[in-house]
Amino acid sequence: MSIWIWVVVLIAAVWAAHWGAEQLDETLKKLRQQWGLTQALFIGGVENMALSFGK
Repeated sequence: MSIWIWVVVLIAAVWAAHWGAEQLDETLKKLRQQWGLTQALFIGGVENMALSFGK
């Protein structure tokens, strides 16, 4: 395949990851404000949840 196809795919993947991170950031901010959690505590909870799904 042409290198240009892979370049386009890579750029699209980077853009999609950036867009998704922004969407997730807004949601997590709302949840932190609703529950009154500090950022460090909330990130620790998210990490634990992610690790539990990985098993």
